[in-house]
Amino acid sequence: MSPLAWLGLGLGMTAYALATFWGWHLGPKLQQRPWLRSQLLLLTCGIWLELVFFDLLPSTQPTLMGILGFRMATLFSLILFFTPVILMSGLHSFVGWAPSGRLRLGAFTLQNMLEGVLIYSLCRVNPWLGTAYLFLTAPHALVEAMTIRELSRPAKAGTWLWLVLGNLAGLGLGFVLIEGMGSLISLAVLNQLMAGYLFYVAFVDLYQEVVRQAKRPIIPYAVFLGMGLMGLLNVLV
Repeated sequence: MSPLAWLGLGLGMTAYALATFWGWHLGPKLQQRPWLRSQLLLLTCGIWLELVFFDLLPSTQPTLMGILGFRMATLFSLILFFTPVILMSGLHSFVGWAPSGRLRLGAFTLQNMLEGVLIYSLCRVNPWLGTAYLFLTAPHALVEAMTIRELSRPAKAGTWLWLVLGNLAGLGLGFVLIEGMGSLISLAVLNQLMAGYLFYVAFVDLYQEVVRQAKRPIIPYAVFLGMGLMGLLNVLV
């Protein structure tokens, strides 16, 4: 990537870290506004669903089909897509019954590490797309930090840093995986795995959480707004 792209990535990580910081410290106040929290989650849901169905999946299929053929590529894609769905389902079940706040924090940190891998893979294809992704998902970072504060009792200063460090570690892991394997097929496989991961978190985790907590039927305007923002971003970059 060019020096300017690295600068953009640094600015995006700064925005992500600041959102995590404010989410941690403003958590008690935001907790009193469930509508705002639900809209931030739905906005992130829309951004991720657009990324899955209009960016990651379409970009991987031509590469896999060119190497494996239509039938094998389709089967391989389904396996890659649903593997993280199954793994994330198990991870979130663990978070649900984990007796320790530290274990829950570890699970969220691992999730942020996976997002870091995704960000690097996006930057590898289009540096500005990865940077913009960080800015657009900053609201989710804010809500995530707020959730961790709820789960971590007593709340300890500096705990929010683990979420940011997980993201940075994921960026490093993405660099090692993608640059180390150094082929289109490896990038396609990684993006397919990330598509399954994002689909699970967006639809099963974020959207279903909003539906469970809603006191009346919801109209997901923020989901369509998030998809529109990500689609506009794709056109611009």
